[in-house]
Amino acid sequence: MIKTAKLYVIYTAFLFLLLSVSSGFVYTQTAAEVDSLNLVAHHHRFSNPKMSKQQSERALVMAQKIFYDKGQADALKMQGVLCLFSSDFESSIHFFQKSISYYEKSMDTLGVAACVNNLALIYSALGDYEPALKMNIRSYHLEKSVGNEVGAAQSLDNIGTVYYYLGNEKKAMYAFIEAAAILYKFAELEMLSQTLTHMSAVMNDLEYYQWSVKTNQMAIYLASKTLNFRTLADAYNNMSNAYFHLGDFQMARKNVQITMEYREYIGDQNGMMAANNIAGAIYREQGDLDLSDLMFINVLKLSQELGNKRQTSIALAEIGENLRIRGDLGKAENFLKESLRISREIGTKGLEIETLTYMMRLYCQKGETHLAFVFWLENQNVE
Repeated sequence: MIKTAKLYVIYTAFLFLLLSVSSGFVYTQTAAEVDSLNLVAHHHRFSNPKMSKQQSERALVMAQKIFYDKGQADALKMQGVLCLFSSDFESSIHFFQKSISYYEKSMDTLGVAACVNNLALIYSALGDYEPALKMNIRSYHLEKSVGNEVGAAQSLDNIGTVYYYLGNEKKAMYAFIEAAAILYKFAELEMLSQTLTHMSAVMNDLEYYQWSVKTNQMAIYLASKTLNFRTLADAYNNMSNAYFHLGDFQMARKNVQITMEYREYIGDQNGMMAANNIAGAIYREQGDLDLSDLMFINVLKLSQELGNKRQTSIALAEIGENLRIRGDLGKAENFLKESLRISREIGTKGLEIETLTYMMRLYCQKGETHLAFVFWLENQNVE
């Protein structure tokens, strides 16, 4: 009897140990599979967003079954990134916030920093620059605290983007140059190509158009190697802008057509607005105001749907300028005033200067030179 009881205890202990080892093995194997799926999703995020979405969704389901926090965090982050690419900002914010909670559970500082970085990009796109800048700086310090130089470079790139939107080209360029130096050092070609496109946008604003073309050509070369379609779209977009200002409308049209094809393929609605803006400017320069209006009206509708105040302000200003050219000065004034209000609300110096310039032209055309002079003075103060 005692012997049987002892055997039962030994058998039970052995069975428990066997189940524990088996369970641990299954967990490890499943966790490894989740990591593999998340890695595939990350690799294809630019070249094949549909595949990336499928793999991250599979990874999330599997990670949830075994309560694998980091696996869930990685999958949620990737879904947030894909929503960001398609300008679905509401869903993107939701995924990043959930991802942060799981990264914090697994004490993954790098994961938290990456999500904070992406949230900052969303706030930048929505024109909320102050919270975006604070988030990017927080991300930068998180990356530095764990010695992740590449992550810190990505944060610097995002900081530069916010300064660019705020109209501080000098600070923007310093941040981009510092980021590019780090990315070149670590041979991070994909991220380096993105930073080069951001630098080229500043060059366009500073009217260094030939340098912008060369920088974009370099970005296109690197992005082609990594199949980064998003960066290819940005580079062709910026190059179209440069050719437009150089007076080469044929090359401008060619490049804007290429960028639209890339934007459509990856579902980048935010980027499509930038492409439509350039197309609208080209059509206006060539005297086709009907097509120009169509491009800017597309931007206005889409920007209002997405809540992108910056693009709304741009579209209103450009429609107002077209109305001025047509001689409809009353309507032009209303559009320009609303554009100016929004640009001041979100604190974008470059947009404010552009709109003030259009308003000066408007009041000169109306014969109200005293008002034109007032807006000229305001323009000088902004600069």
